[in-house]
Amino acid sequence: MEPALSVYSQLDKCWKSTCRVLFGKEIGELKPFQKWLSLNTPALAHAPSSLTGKEITYSIEDYCAGSKRASLDEIWKLKKFPPISINEIKDIDSLLSAVQERAYYTGNIILGNSNFIAGSSNCNDSYYVLDSGVISDSKYVCNSSRAKQSEFLFGSDAIGESKFLVKCCESYKNVRCLEAWKSQSCADCFYINGVMNSSDCLFCFNVQNKRNAIGNLELSREKYLPLKEKLVSEIAHKLSSAHSLPSLAQIVGECKGHSYSPLLAELKSLEKIEKPNLSKINSVFETTSNLLFGKKLTGIDTYSKWLRAHVLKMEVGKSIISSKPMLLADYSNYLLYPRSRLVTLLEAEHIGKNLHLDEKEASKLSFQNISEGISKIAYLSPEYFVGHNENAIECSTQYESLNAYRSPGTSFSKNTAYSFWPRNAECIFGSSMAFESFYCINCYYCENLNRCFEADSSKSCSDSYYLHNCENVRNSMFCFNAKNLSYAVGNTVVGEAQFKKTKEMLLNWANENLEKKKEVPLSIFEAGCSD
Repeated sequence: MEPALSVYSQLDKCWKSTCRVLFGKEIGELKPFQKWLSLNTPALAHAPSSLTGKEITYSIEDYCAGSKRASLDEIWKLKKFPPISINEIKDIDSLLSAVQERAYYTGNIILGNSNFIAGSSNCNDSYYVLDSGVISDSKYVCNSSRAKQSEFLFGSDAIGESKFLVKCCESYKNVRCLEAWKSQSCADCFYINGVMNSSDCLFCFNVQNKRNAIGNLELSREKYLPLKEKLVSEIAHKLSSAHSLPSLAQIVGECKGHSYSPLLAELKSLEKIEKPNLSKINSVFETTSNLLFGKKLTGIDTYSKWLRAHVLKMEVGKSIISSKPMLLADYSNYLLYPRSRLVTLLEAEHIGKNLHLDEKEASKLSFQNISEGISKIAYLSPEYFVGHNENAIECSTQYESLNAYRSPGTSFSKNTAYSFWPRNAECIFGSSMAFESFYCINCYYCENLNRCFEADSSKSCSDSYYLHNCENVRNSMFCFNAKNLSYAVGNTVVGEAQFKKTKEMLLNWANENLEKKKEVPLSIFEAGCSD
């Protein structure tokens, strides 16, 4: 059996097992459901290998068309290029011309103790992964993304320590759930949002510590089980016949009217909207840019278009109650939240504590009229704050962080802006998933970087510019698929003096563009393109 078919065969068995767990029965083979499962999960990119012609999968879509590609397991096949003749490099164009011949963008990144991976990339210590990206320490994963220490995942995104999930997002320590969004420590739940430490919940919003609940209403086990059986049976029938289900956002978006009027005075007193103070953000941006470019860049918003060019899309929405601005980012379905049901975290929690269906309303619920039935409780908040957070400006999800601006997912970090998911990091700008890194601008999917600019898929590097798939590279530039280099240009060690000379040329060009255009018109995703 072909490897990909072997992986699919195992995932099909896991899909059927997951359906038995959720619905009490199988609802069909996996393949007809994969189009739905992949909907609204981060897309994968595919390109033929420039070395062998075989298809390569990328979890990053940004690499320029026409660039050379290689699978991680093909890197050893790259021919040995002669050293760059550094004396022939007179300007940025000649530098790029010399570098691009040896620049290959790497996909099919399968690392650690992994096996049975198909159509996937950026997988580490994982087994039986199909059509998925950024998966670690997990097994039995299909059409999913950004999962860690999880198993039996289908069509899910941003998952940690969970199992038996279908179409879930931003879920942590959840088991046996369908359409569970922004939830934690939940079990046996269907269509929930903002729910924590709960079990056996259907169509619940912004509540904690609930058991046997429908529409935020806790019921006796005897009353709950028949209603659950009816609703889950209707959901299973719809999924079996249509091979898809409406998303939580679609259902909430069709809700009509509001029932929070008796709470309005209390709700309006919850939020105190303060004018954003960007002085600290601007100050550390100046410091970081001075370290990297030898020149301070003032006013971070002046450079916002450039900084967010390769960071996930972000929009600013407003609470329908207080008009407080809130950031919605293109991950975990936050951009899908209907603006007509948008509230802040404090408002959502207050509504969740005070509004629920009554027994008569709960008994009348059916999946066909679900939007009408849950309108009084169905409100969504993109905000998610854990621990002490200070000076978070237009940030929706924060974990123990300080001085963050338009940086969703900031975790245990400080001084970040226009970035996605910096973790244990400091002074990070225009970056995505920069972990344990410091003083970086435009760095992506990296770990343990210091003072780097335009680095991608690299680890343990410092004082470098334009790196792709590099490890332990220092004081270097335009290096691809390289390890253990110092004072290198285009993978060629040139020595400290020549490196400094070439760096001066690069920075002069960068600073000229930053002054005139407020951007550096070349990213690491384009540096390997000859067009």
